[in-house]
Amino acid sequence: IQRLIEDVLGEHQARNLNKWLNDVAANTKNNGVASGSGDRIVNGIKSKTAMFALGGNLGGAVSQLLGYFPLAHRIGFVNTALAIIDGLNPSVNTYDFAREKSAFMREQMDDGNSEVRKLRQNWTTNDHGISRAADFFLSVYPLFQNMCNVPGWVQCYKIGLKRYGDEAKAVAYADSVIRQTQSASTIADLSTFERSGPIGQLTTMFYSWFRVMYQMQNEAIMRVKYEHGINRVKDLASYAFYILVAQSVAEALLRGGGPEPEDDESRMWSWAKWTTARVLLSPLSTVPFAR
Repeated sequence: IQRLIEDVLGEHQARNLNKWLNDVAANTKNNGVASGSGDRIVNGIKSKTAMFALGGNLGGAVSQLLGYFPLAHRIGFVNTALAIIDGLNPSVNTYDFAREKSAFMREQMDDGNSEVRKLRQNWTTNDHGISRAADFFLSVYPLFQNMCNVPGWVQCYKIGLKRYGDEAKAVAYADSVIRQTQSASTIADLSTFERSGPIGQLTTMFYSWFRVMYQMQNEAIMRVKYEHGINRVKDLASYAFYILVAQSVAEALLRGGGPEPEDDESRMWSWAKWTTARVLLSPLSTVPFAR
């Protein structure tokens, strides 16, 4: 089996896969990374930084809904619109259905992303009022994230059921789409660098979405390199529109950004320059140190 893996993936990727398997097998509350004195110092720094960045930050919580853009990149505009409609329909038991069918979604719905999960675990171990207040503010993050993840998962389940005609395969397909388009953060979802120790943990704080973005970006480039016909550029064009343009611009506007026209400069030209700058800089945000 090991020789087969090396023949298919190459020696370097086979080493990465083996490390991933070992980390998953050795998973602990610290996401599979041994907790020495350096790790404890890093965890303290991360906790304080995350408290400052996430606590009461409603804009960051609402931005979780922008996950519909990468979902549209993966399953198309129409299917994403149907997911949103189902999510807004109070007569459809979307959340109960996803929880019943998928162990992965149960974990996502209960835990949220890794930074929020760790903070909530730390803060809810005592009875201080400020900790309870902080936990209330942090609970907004998984609330908004699930407003995207859950309807998206159910729509992907429907697509999988229609495509494969098998419930188990439909669940696996839906799980895979959410893993590939949203910021899942179980040990199995973390990159090698995120699992590499204190420095990796510090420089990849709040990296969940950028990890997903890097994977989609890399996949689109690989398709251009190796595929033929319209599929060669279709994925890259979709990625550029939904992620580099639509999501990037929407996030900036949500956080209060936007173009500032100079004197005697047309508003359209100002928007064009600002959007182009965001498109060109967005791919760099997938590189931890550059980010």
